[in-house]
Amino acid sequence: MSTSVFKDPRIQKFLFQFESFLKEHLHNFQPLSFKGHQQLKEAIEYSLFSGGKYFRPLLIFSTAHLLSIRTRVILPWAGAIEMIHAASLIHDDLPCMDNSSQRRGKASSHRRFGEDMALLAGDCLWIEAFRLILLYGTEKTAKHWLALLCEAAGFHGLMGGQALDLKIPKNPDELYYREMHFMKTGTLIAAGMKGVLALQPRVTERTHKLKEAASLIGQAFQVSDDLQDDSENSISNLASTLGRKKAENKLHELSHKALQLIDVEKEPASRFLKELIIFNRDRAQ
Repeated sequence: MSTSVFKDPRIQKFLFQFESFLKEHLHNFQPLSFKGHQQLKEAIEYSLFSGGKYFRPLLIFSTAHLLSIRTRVILPWAGAIEMIHAASLIHDDLPCMDNSSQRRGKASSHRRFGEDMALLAGDCLWIEAFRLILLYGTEKTAKHWLALLCEAAGFHGLMGGQALDLKIPKNPDELYYREMHFMKTGTLIAAGMKGVLALQPRVTERTHKLKEAASLIGQAFQVSDDLQDDSENSISNLASTLGRKKAENKLHELSHKALQLIDVEKEPASRFLKELIIFNRDRAQ
């Protein structure tokens, strides 16, 4: 599995800037000298800085790098997307959802802080995602970003996908999983890239291609997740429904189409996007 993209100095610099930006924002949270308020801040930080690879913020940075957009411009958007993602994981792990006791090798939020505090931490992260955009985005970018975030996280996005996940029918077919996964996972990933494209002064053919690539990357990410879950657990998902080989072929197909759309051979600046697509394709092996 290639991880060279994460070792590149420019990626390391972005990740440092990204975490510093979020930590500075959270530094302004001054908890009252009461246990509950202090624990809420701790629960928020515990999940937001839980050791993930920041795949979504890196996609945003890589898209900005390709389009020569400065890092400081996209930091609020990357932070908002990561906050929504972190909140969704907290809620996803709750006993009323997936009832997961671990997340990324550590105790899940509700196991560490209790269901009540985990629920509040997730809710706070949702609200802070919107506040980040309103505080640090311009009037124009904030409008675009808020609309994208609502679409990606609401009824036709993450929330709707989670509802499908909770009520999976007895014999789900490929279409069911495709719809569920794109809503639950793909929309937020695609929105991250589309939020960068919204900064472009005009819409071009290249913009349309990158939007299509964003959707393909979102779909490919969940297929890769399913292949990993299929290896580690006996659960029903797209990989188990299609069969491992067909799911692997699907992942390669989606990744190949995305690579073609970003025209990596002709665009040296798209190297980071290319490596992230390849990393996602190979991580399930």
